[in-house]
Amino acid sequence: MAGTFLVAGSVNEDVCVSVDGFPEPGQTVRALSYDTAFGGKGANQAVALARLCEGSDKRVYLAGKVGRDPAGTRYRTHLQGRGIDTGLLADSVEPTGTAIIEIERGGNNRIVIVAGANGDIPPDWWESLDLSRVGANGLFGVTVLFQLELPLPATERALRLAAVSGAFVVLDPAPAADLCVDAWKSVDIVTPNETEAAFYAGAKVTDDSSARRAARWFLERGTGIAILKAGAAGAWAFSDNEGWFCPAFPVTALDTTAAGDSFNAGLAYAIDGGMRLEESLRFACAVGALSTTRAGAQGAMPTLSSVEGLLQAWPRIVPRRL
Repeated sequence: MAGTFLVAGSVNEDVCVSVDGFPEPGQTVRALSYDTAFGGKGANQAVALARLCEGSDKRVYLAGKVGRDPAGTRYRTHLQGRGIDTGLLADSVEPTGTAIIEIERGGNNRIVIVAGANGDIPPDWWESLDLSRVGANGLFGVTVLFQLELPLPATERALRLAAVSGAFVVLDPAPAADLCVDAWKSVDIVTPNETEAAFYAGAKVTDDSSARRAARWFLERGTGIAILKAGAAGAWAFSDNEGWFCPAFPVTALDTTAAGDSFNAGLAYAIDGGMRLEESLRFACAVGALSTTRAGAQGAMPTLSSVEGLLQAWPRIVPRRL
């Protein structure tokens, strides 16, 4: 079912604090600004996809949990207002998840997660979802996006069952955690950043050679494609028979929060639309880059027209075959 996306992941209310620089241990600093926003890797990726899908017949579903608190109510209204189907978003006795985000003047961030309702997901959660809401014939042709902010046993089980159901599975392995071997075999595309690649593959990604070594770790475990995200340096993509590097688009970064989530949404959108691997990599880099030019997470997600504008403005930013 081309044009159908199911995001299974976290829903958080973000508490954002801007600072001149990150405090050292024991140091107190004054904030430049304070705000609350909608976040969580799962919801971020769903909203980013919904922005790209605006005006089309493509559908975006979000599966996860929120609390029966004002934050949960606000979040449901927010998601529905962006055209996201929340029929798979359940209520929890736990409060809605929270993320405390420090953002320094250069755009870098540090994040602390309070799981809340996101942690209230049992191992058999996936079987409890009414997936007939998404597709009558299982998940064949549906692109399903996962992250690792939900409990690991539930995510590992969901990965396997989604793959068995015919879904195209995209995994953002963040925050990094030890997945069982079988889970990797269920993943069509994995998208670690430099920190996550170092955690899993033990390789610091700095150039083509180190990126290839890191990608090999994932490919050897049965993952179809490994994409290494490296922020302002660009991104690498490897399968068993091809490799590509795409440099980053030259934008002025204001806030890098959720840039990786935007990248993954762009990647899923492009792959679902039939773009080749190198085209999808370039499109995802453009989506991720644009999301850094505005403050916040979901409020910074770009539209399809703005992404197309950036791609047209920089025709020389193209992937290089490795």
